[in-house]
Amino acid sequence: NISTGVIWLHFLMLLWGISLALLFFKSHNYSLKAIGVRKMIVFDSIIILFLGVLVIIVDSIYTSRIILFLIFIYAGFYIPYFIKRRKNYYLLSSIWVLFFTIFLVENSAMLSKKKTESKYNVLAENIYLNGNSENDKVTEILLEEIDVQITNDQKLGRYIQSPDSIENLTNYLTENYFRGYWNKYNIQFAVLNKNSLLYGQNKNLIESTGIAIRETNFYTFTSMLNDLAYMGEFRLVSAKGEEVFLFINLTPRKNFRSYSFPTFLISSESDIQTKLNIAVARYRNGSLVHSSGAFSFPDKNNFIPARENLFYKYTVNKKNYYIYQPDKDNCVIITELNQHRLSNYLIYFAYIFLANIAITFLFVWLINYKRKATTIHSSLSSKYQLAFVSLLLVSFIGIFYVSVTFISSKYKEQQITEIDKKKSYIQHALQEKYYWTQDIATVSSQGLNFDLQELSYMYQTDINVYDNYGRLAGSSQPLIYNKKLIGKQIAPRPYFGKDPNLNQEEYIGELRFMTGYTDFYNGDYLQIGYIAIPLYVSSEEIRNEIEDFLAVIVHIYLIIALLSVLLSFIIGKQLSAPLKMIENKLKKMRFGQRNEKIEYNEKDEIGQLVVQYNKTIEELERSARLLAQTERESAWRTMARQIAHEINNPLTPMKLTLQQLQRTKHMNDERFDDYFEKSTVTLVEQIDNLARIAGTFSNFARMPEARFERMDVAAKLHSTTRLYVTNNEEIDIVYSGPTENIFILADPEQMLQVFNNLLKNAIQAIPTDRKGQINVTITTDNNQVIITVGDNGKGIPTELKDKVFNPNFTTKSTGMGLGLSITKNIIEMAGGSISFTTNENKGSVFKVSLKEEK
Repeated sequence: NISTGVIWLHFLMLLWGISLALLFFKSHNYSLKAIGVRKMIVFDSIIILFLGVLVIIVDSIYTSRIILFLIFIYAGFYIPYFIKRRKNYYLLSSIWVLFFTIFLVENSAMLSKKKTESKYNVLAENIYLNGNSENDKVTEILLEEIDVQITNDQKLGRYIQSPDSIENLTNYLTENYFRGYWNKYNIQFAVLNKNSLLYGQNKNLIESTGIAIRETNFYTFTSMLNDLAYMGEFRLVSAKGEEVFLFINLTPRKNFRSYSFPTFLISSESDIQTKLNIAVARYRNGSLVHSSGAFSFPDKNNFIPARENLFYKYTVNKKNYYIYQPDKDNCVIITELNQHRLSNYLIYFAYIFLANIAITFLFVWLINYKRKATTIHSSLSSKYQLAFVSLLLVSFIGIFYVSVTFISSKYKEQQITEIDKKKSYIQHALQEKYYWTQDIATVSSQGLNFDLQELSYMYQTDINVYDNYGRLAGSSQPLIYNKKLIGKQIAPRPYFGKDPNLNQEEYIGELRFMTGYTDFYNGDYLQIGYIAIPLYVSSEEIRNEIEDFLAVIVHIYLIIALLSVLLSFIIGKQLSAPLKMIENKLKKMRFGQRNEKIEYNEKDEIGQLVVQYNKTIEELERSARLLAQTERESAWRTMARQIAHEINNPLTPMKLTLQQLQRTKHMNDERFDDYFEKSTVTLVEQIDNLARIAGTFSNFARMPEARFERMDVAAKLHSTTRLYVTNNEEIDIVYSGPTENIFILADPEQMLQVFNNLLKNAIQAIPTDRKGQINVTITTDNNQVIITVGDNGKGIPTELKDKVFNPNFTTKSTGMGLGLSITKNIIEMAGGSISFTTNENKGSVFKVSLKEEK
């Protein structure tokens, strides 16, 4: 059983461990960058050595183990610096918690053993000096009753008048007062006058070491120097009128075990032996003089070795004995009734480890959540694990409830069976003993009580007897009735009912117990009363059985819970792995490209999903080919119309120029040479324009022929920007961001075309009367590469924003309006996006977003 104090101590130790870990990593992260791991290890070793020296100065007994485990826990701190997965905080926390729990449990066990030995040393010394008596409360209550009876007994004086008076008095007192419970004591009686030597010795003993038991004539003795537990002194007047004194000495019997008074009826705390669950023995001159606890000590102490120290520990047959031996004649031996085995430590370690790792994981999760490094989400595997653990918890509660109910009902059945057997045995025993009795009310109540006490020790149960009128005639525990805990009338049901042979539940306050009733017959089978057998210990025993069952089932369920969590984790991983694979395939899916199918051979629900995915891929490829064909035809038709339109524009002036040349030639106009020179210039310009148109459409037609590869987009953007900076001195072009080591998957030539188009558009958007300013930036955010090109040009009017990326749109007097359209196609084929923001007469900013390749 783990007390609340121990739980709080371990919780505080865990907080200390977490604080130590945070302090270590906070202080070492900066130091390690400066001096390195090796030098830091040397530095920490010096600190540990210094602490070891301090420990030696303070306490040298456990120095080596403390230093060893300090090194051990520090080694756990250094593990993250030697593994690759440093950012997996849960893995690192698990490793550290394992190291810390080993450190905590081992040192706790070590300190617990040291504390136990110290506690047993003090206890053994106290027992040697002050003695130890078992069931003091019960004995003292019974002595109070006997004190009243002996004081008021007028018959005692009659027995003190002849030489055999001591024998007669002893028989009388034993028969009437000291039977049953008192079998656990050796009782001696002595009648002395004031002038006898023994009287003086007894009076000195009472005055020096005796402690009066309330307002009685009995005294208790706790000194180890004598075996006397109690002594009573009573003043008597003999038949001759002489004043004499009756002394009653009670000495505990060694290794005495018997059925005793129901101690749960007395309100008192458990003694220290019960709390510690130990057994104690006292030896004098090598012989056992007293023992207490549920352990049978040998009669001789030759099983222990010769005296080593004042207090020492000895282990034999896997049982520990703690021995206090102040001299060669006396010794006190303490042994634990429940030995601590390796399995106990392993179970203790498992509980502490689980508690530590749960608290640590919660602590790590809270830190990550505060830093927004993690979010609350529930995956399929986590839902499965939660459902699995919840089902396990519900099953545990259900099994526990059913088991407790079953144990209670089964125990009740056993009680009824046991009561029925005891009723039969006791009924026959009392029938033989009171064979000739005609009315139980005529029998001496005290004699009947002692007879019932002897039977109670024989059958290990209490017995009550009622006369034919339902009045209490005798009881093996008369004190319960004398203290008025229970009424002296029989219960109504067995008395007024048709069948007195029944079992029923009864109460003493809130205490519930089972009582069996039966008839009391004499030898002629004439009913002379009723027999009642109460089982006061039923509630206590069933509670103990339930606690024992719970202790076992908790350990079993701990193992089942660990295996179940591990199994659910493995199954969850296996369940989520193919879904994760499908997720990755879906992320890599590109329309119009070759997409890989998923290979999955299991014929389960995920297998059906994979089959449907593969079919969808095939249909998507067919749809992509059909759509591509349709788009190409539509694009070519659009392009043909655009080409026809663009070519038709220069052909008309070219035709008119040629016609004018023909007319001038036929007319023999002397201006022909001059006009011919001008016309040829115009024709060459128009032919160049046609060539430019053809080149532009040729580039647009080559767009689908992209060759994707892993390229350094930062280096490409930086080199392109520098080229424009050199050739445009009148415009201030500023580049911001890394100049290399940012990678994407794209066609390098097409990306160069994108950068050229964006920079040309930015330059052309700036009016000639304005000082040009162009800002080019590149950044990364959440696996995305962000490129922006901003200018301080004229901006784009609001009504034209939706037409910016159309193939035939332009706001310039020259150009085909295909630059931004081509740029958008290139970006989208690379899996990215392009957008812009603009303010009229202030400028525009174009933003390109592409997926980063690690």
